[in-house]
Amino acid sequence: FTSAAPIRVLSLVNGMLTLGFVAAMASIFTVSSSLATPAFLVRSDWTAALPSMPTLMQLHAYHESIPTVVEALRGDRKRVRRVIWLGSLTLLAIQLGWSLYGIALVPPAALAGGVRMDPVDVLLKAGGGVAIATAASAICALTTTILGMNRALHRCFADTVRDAATTAGKRWVKLRTIALYSVCTLGPAVVASRASAKQLFSGALDFGGAYPFTFLWGLAP
Repeated sequence: FTSAAPIRVLSLVNGMLTLGFVAAMASIFTVSSSLATPAFLVRSDWTAALPSMPTLMQLHAYHESIPTVVEALRGDRKRVRRVIWLGSLTLLAIQLGWSLYGIALVPPAALAGGVRMDPVDVLLKAGGGVAIATAASAICALTTTILGMNRALHRCFADTVRDAATTAGKRWVKLRTIALYSVCTLGPAVVASRASAKQLFSGALDFGGAYPFTFLWGLAP
């Protein structure tokens, strides 16, 4: 879909999913506000945040979607800059809001018998509209990420695919691309679906993500 659909169609679908994400987050902030405890925001132990640094850096790696934005706006520099600023500030506000809200949802480990709780688990266990909004926000966020990354990769390698098509035939290149993409995506999904491999898979994913994101978006700039 991301390689074949016109950019306008892709932008429309992605825009609808983005609006769905914003609406879901707004619902979470309002409907489940009674679950939060503002007193939990006062915490002094920041050591638990250190393992999350690669993930935090990943949140700022959104510039991988800039080729798609440039393509959608036909290279208009003023509009591209305006869209990036507006989109970045909007997502920054949502991220800060979720950080504050997530911390207020769970008690410190000292008050929970040494157990660290996940704010997402708290929202899902609340049931009803809160759980639905939480699941909807996750689905919209994941789908927009997949669409954006795939389109960016498609644009990045468009010249390579075009050159290969002239020598190997466009149909063969397309089938080879689909096969390779299926192996790369279905393989990890099958491994992650096994209960015994979930912890190993998550650990490998964290380790694999820590190095490139820390280096590329932390040290290299």
